[in-house]
Amino acid sequence: MEAEWWEGPIRFLCNYWWVLLIVVVLALVAYFTRDYWLPLLFI
Repeated sequence: MEAEWWEGPIRFLCNYWWVLLIVVVLALVAYFTRDYWLPLLFI
């Protein structure tokens, strides 16, 4: 039986869910602390 097209992405999500969680957490931290670090980029 051949693999369905959706089995690859689902397998990735199941094996590497923790990577996606870290990316989401880092994105939220960057968003909520942008007032602190964003002015430092333009000095």
